[in-house]
Amino acid sequence: HLESGTIRVGCFTSVAIQWLPGMIQTFLRDYPGIEFDLHCSDDQKEMEKLVRRGDLDCGFFVLPVKSELETIPLKRDPMLIVLPKDHPLAEAPNFPISALSEQPYIELNEGDFSEMRDLFAQYGAKPKTSLTVQNGHAVMALVSNGFGFSILPELILHGTTFPLICKELETPAFRELAISIRSRETASAATLKFLDCVRQWLQDHYQ
Repeated sequence: HLESGTIRVGCFTSVAIQWLPGMIQTFLRDYPGIEFDLHCSDDQKEMEKLVRRGDLDCGFFVLPVKSELETIPLKRDPMLIVLPKDHPLAEAPNFPISALSEQPYIELNEGDFSEMRDLFAQYGAKPKTSLTVQNGHAVMALVSNGFGFSILPELILHGTTFPLICKELETPAFRELAISIRSRETASAATLKFLDCVRQWLQDHYQ
């Protein structure tokens, strides 16, 4: 039913900040009786389990999704090097792959799943990790104060007020964002309508 009910949505920080307010606002214009219950976590493995178990109706993920869920790819999100404004490479056209192993690195701890660690492995680089923190905004604060460089998705950097330089790698890197449900057969009508809303909202805002 679309007159009332609750959609339980799992999401990570950058989606919760940058996408969900607009998506939910758009959805509620057509279905004002629906309520949303948001579960925010950067632990992808745990969120996959919650969707698979039915505790969440849908969840936003970074591909690949390892569970047997129905998954819809949404958007490619650039991974950017984040530097303080006075960094020696601040004026360079891009960030050299070789510098990944040479410069002090501030790591965002994402638990077992980390697209940043995967990126280092992809380029055969070993980070000189100087600090490890749990929050993306704490990473930005440390970088802006000159403690080192970091790697963050463009989505979380949108609208930041920290004084930072954001650069592509010498070979640009991306993460693929998606939304998953357990199955269309078990999903509620409201959840399926929300999936349509998510895709339409992204088309309207990223064309």
